[in-house]
Amino acid sequence: MSDEYDDEVYELGSHLMKAYQRLVKVCALLPVPITLPAGPVYDSRQIIPAVGRIVTIVSDQPVAQEVQSGIWGSALHWLSAANLYTQYIAAEGDEVLAMQIKLNAATAGEILHYAEELLTDNE
Repeated sequence: MSDEYDDEVYELGSHLMKAYQRLVKVCALLPVPITLPAGPVYDSRQIIPAVGRIVTIVSDQPVAQEVQSGIWGSALHWLSAANLYTQYIAAEGDEVLAMQIKLNAATAGEILHYAEELLTDNE
């Protein structure tokens, strides 16, 4: 593998983790906090099912529909980015996949930023 590929894998992983860390933060702000795996080492075998669980339970939160939808959509964008990341690794690099990962991770992060603002404005 080339250094360029390794750098891209690291960068894409960083995009995913930044969005995931924001998801952890926002889910902890909910009236009924949703706890996600966190720590210095992340295991995708735990994280991916945990994010998938958010999609099914966030609608039970006693918050505005806008917040529920934002977290729901962000979780789906993050899951899409994570699945694309797996494809990127298997393909040993693909420029279009890299762009899709970045777009999905950035979209998840932006939506979560808005949801976080809504949650903290209500405190």
